[in-house]
Amino acid sequence: MTWDLPGSLELALRLGRGLDLAATLQIFGALLFTLLVARDLGTPDGDVQRAWTVRLLRFALALKLIALAVWLPAQAVSMTEALSLDAVWLVAAHTQFGQAVILRTVLLVVAAGLAVRCLGPARRPSPAPGSPLPALWSANLLAGGAVALQSLLGHSAAADDRLLVWLVSLHVLAAGAWLGGLLPLWHWLRTSSASTSQGPAQRAVSRFSWLGLAAVITLVLTAWWQAEGLIGGLGGWLGTPYGWLALLKTLGFGLLLGVAALNRLVFTPRLQRGDARALRLSIAWEAALGLLVIGLAVALASLQPAVHLQPQWPLPWQPDPDAWDKPWIGTEIERAAVIALIAVLGLASLVGRRTRLLFPVALVAIYLLPLPNWRDFVQPAHPGSFYRSETGYTAASIVRGQALTLQHCTQACANPQDNPADLDAYNIWQRSDGDLFDWLTRVFDTIGHSPFAHGTLASLDARQRWQLIDYFRARVSGNSVSRTQRWPYAVPPPALSIACKDETALDLRQLRGRFVYLLAVSPTVSGWRPPVVPDHPVVIVTLGDPGEPAAADGRAADCQATGTDAWQAMAIAGGRDPAALAGTGFVIDPQGWLRLQVLPDDAKPDAADWARELQSMATTPQPGRAPSAHAH
Repeated sequence: MTWDLPGSLELALRLGRGLDLAATLQIFGALLFTLLVARDLGTPDGDVQRAWTVRLLRFALALKLIALAVWLPAQAVSMTEALSLDAVWLVAAHTQFGQAVILRTVLLVVAAGLAVRCLGPARRPSPAPGSPLPALWSANLLAGGAVALQSLLGHSAAADDRLLVWLVSLHVLAAGAWLGGLLPLWHWLRTSSASTSQGPAQRAVSRFSWLGLAAVITLVLTAWWQAEGLIGGLGGWLGTPYGWLALLKTLGFGLLLGVAALNRLVFTPRLQRGDARALRLSIAWEAALGLLVIGLAVALASLQPAVHLQPQWPLPWQPDPDAWDKPWIGTEIERAAVIALIAVLGLASLVGRRTRLLFPVALVAIYLLPLPNWRDFVQPAHPGSFYRSETGYTAASIVRGQALTLQHCTQACANPQDNPADLDAYNIWQRSDGDLFDWLTRVFDTIGHSPFAHGTLASLDARQRWQLIDYFRARVSGNSVSRTQRWPYAVPPPALSIACKDETALDLRQLRGRFVYLLAVSPTVSGWRPPVVPDHPVVIVTLGDPGEPAAADGRAADCQATGTDAWQAMAIAGGRDPAALAGTGFVIDPQGWLRLQVLPDDAKPDAADWARELQSMATTPQPGRAPSAHAH
């Protein structure tokens, strides 16, 4: 049963997650600031700073405990649909979420306790200047571990990509080092402002600048990788709620960088004149922006990632990937570069009083210069332009699409000279998934030379339409290779499940990067095995007819294709009669494209010819591009 969360429960989940993350980052940032920035600076107000840090740690820890009291029961209700101590205990003790959030709380309590003992009035004498406090180091390590557990509390916890888990941990550690250190830095400047010497304040700002720079670099790199895994391409950014919120977060991050740059380049030099007020005010604004970005991150964690949604493209145009092949595009790029350079110089002129008069000059220059024709870089689009296939061009989907075609096809399909199920003329392998889906539904189903009665496709659900697309693509693949036994453009093989001797691959696509020879075999037809070429090793994958017993020599292969639909799908993709497929070989290049079909009656190449064939495939890429499949 699907249970709709009431608004109050959803609010509790977000509030608990937000308080938990903010408190965790603050504790880690304050401890790291104390260890790497504030230690041994010799400020006369060091006792005041330490006492304030202790109060900050206690306040943040109290927020963390409040977050636990809100988040854990709310999550228990969300998971079990029951609010009881048994449900809370079940989630806390027997789920990854519960174990991670409890462990995080324990780590932070111990870390804060060590730090308070080290910094409080009753602390033991500190080691010699320059020697790190062991308790403070331990507190930082414990708090860092608590921050890193964030990767087990969000979308990355359910991802198959283990690297994504580590990158999320690095991302939040960098965020804690930067944003969590802003309040301690602000208070340090406040307590140091009463001193006649600004040396400690300048050194603190300098140290924090280097820490912040390392954090920013880490944030940028890890955010880019996370965007690839959770948002995908341009469609995910502009066509999903997750993408729009991620854009807002990116904008907030850009504003944070701008404020940080202003602090470093404009306000920090004023410390030499004893003026710290502007820097303190700017740091306060930076901390407020950081809190806003954390709130956006919490909201993102509550949404479904864009890669699991079909993007709804909001614009009437989209970038044209073939624009760079136009012979005149170089001129348009030069115009755009000149305009961009003048715009940057004009904005830079506003920084100095003496150069501000150059800004209107830049505006006039931009007005007078010829602008680039942006239409050369785009092509028409529709809401479904960035849809991704739900079926992934699998063997099962191709066979299901064939069954749908036979079920709904009109009498026109019986005409071999003009079968409307052959869509060769529509260039469907060069169309993106989304464009093909829209064209098939909006155009082909209403006015096209369709194999079905007009309106049939509209009556099918989305998955059935994707299955038809997979079948039509496989049929076009078979037609294109039937003339010369070579594929003239980039076409992938159907996605097949395989079983290998070394158990390194479970899917044919996992063999990408190596030559693959896919051979259809039967008990009576073993087919031709290619000779060994040391420079280009070939993985041999056998494909057996599910209606026949296993081939006796199947053991000679590196892998075997599995699944009852694989034989039928490869027959369609190769333009072969399934009854005559045995003995047919398919050569797949390291890029994953079908290149050559070897028929049972063909003259077989000798070792030298085979080596030259592989070398030619390795050095000559297949023209065109096939749309990437995305299976859900």
